[in-house]
Amino acid sequence: MTRRRYRLGRDLTMVDETPGDVYVEGRVRLRPGQPIEICGAGEDRGALVLTWMVARLGKDGPVYRGVCRWDE
Repeated sequence: MTRRRYRLGRDLTMVDETPGDVYVEGRVRLRPGQPIEICGAGEDRGALVLTWMVARLGKDGPVYRGVCRWDE
């Protein structure tokens, strides 16, 4: 399965990070279970989307927030 690439600072914003997970938000709509690649955190890393929901609505549309688990 091919992974879509998302760049920090352009597509996603990192909210928090733990050793195993990354908490991000952005205007892109991801789906739980989707493997993605996050670029711009020093190195490109694979992750699996665990949760993804609408965080807030604004004049430019919805902003989503969720948790992704880093690949080992």
